Amino acid sequence: MFTKKRLRYIPFAMAFFFGISFSFAENSPAPAVPDPSATKLAADSLSAPAADSSLAKTDSASSTADSLKAPADSSLTAVTDATKTQNDSLKTAAAEPNADSSANATPAPDTSLAKTDSASSTADSLKTPADSAFPIYHERRPIGLALFYELSSMDASNIESNMTRDGKRHDVDAEVSNSFGIVGQYSLNQWISLFGLFGYNRFDIDYVPRDDSDKERSITANNLFLQGGFNIGFSFLRSENYQIRAFGFFGGMVGYSILNDSYYMNPALFGYTRGIGIQAFIRRINLSAGFRNTHYYFHTYDSDNWNDENYAFMLDFDTMSCPFFAIGFGF
Repeated sequence: MFTKKRLRYIPFAMAFFFGISFSFAENSPAPAVPDPSATKLAADSLSAPAADSSLAKTDSASSTADSLKAPADSSLTAVTDATKTQNDSLKTAAAEPNADSSANATPAPDTSLAKTDSASSTADSLKTPADSAFPIYHERRPIGLALFYELSSMDASNIESNMTRDGKRHDVDAEVSNSFGIVGQYSLNQWISLFGLFGYNRFDIDYVPRDDSDKERSITANNLFLQGGFNIGFSFLRSENYQIRAFGFFGGMVGYSILNDSYYMNPALFGYTRGIGIQAFIRRINLSAGFRNTHYYFHTYDSDNWNDENYAFMLDFDTMSCPFFAIGFGF
């Protein structure tokens, strides 16, 4: 019964409950329906501060990094500048002594030049006034070439001869012609020179049997000879355009004689020469004059009786104090 009475009141209770619920719903505000634009604006407003805050954070981070970097940069710049300044100062300090040492070392060539000048002045002081004032002629023109001529003569007392023809002894008399040729000279230094002479002369030989069994006959010997040797001299007068030199000379001789007598073979000619003279050099022209002694010797045989003294002819003589002269050019 109790249950039935309670079930009878259930509709009223439900109606009362729904009524209170509806009244409360009417009095309470309705829930706001989200507007898309409002949602977007809200999202934008939410994202913007977020972005701004992130940017702000980034800017603040950058400013923080810059603030941290600035002191580092400034400190590094300062250190770098200090290091650079120190290096520059070290370089400058190193360069200045080097420059000073270089500046101090610069006079070294002057010292060598001074030594050279002193040596030159010493050498010049040892030279004669002529040597120091004028160039040495042999250094400018060491080679000379000239025409040569000698007034040759000999004395009969200087002749040694031995002529045998068919076993008969003959007396011999001879004369020598003047000699001429070409002479060359090469100066080794101001004292010594080499010379060479290529020349020609002629022997006129008269012979007669000692028993007077035959008349006098003659032989002509045409001689080509080459003389060579050295001369030693000194200059006693010198200027810019001329030089005078006294000298003595000695040399050997070889040659060949051509006889116009078929009985004897043509002999080889040997000998030597010696003498004194004076040379004058005037610009390119050189003049020489003096006196010469020349020794001539040959020995020959009949062509059919070689090395048989019964068919031999020997001639040995000297020309004494024969004057000579030469004129030529220097090169």
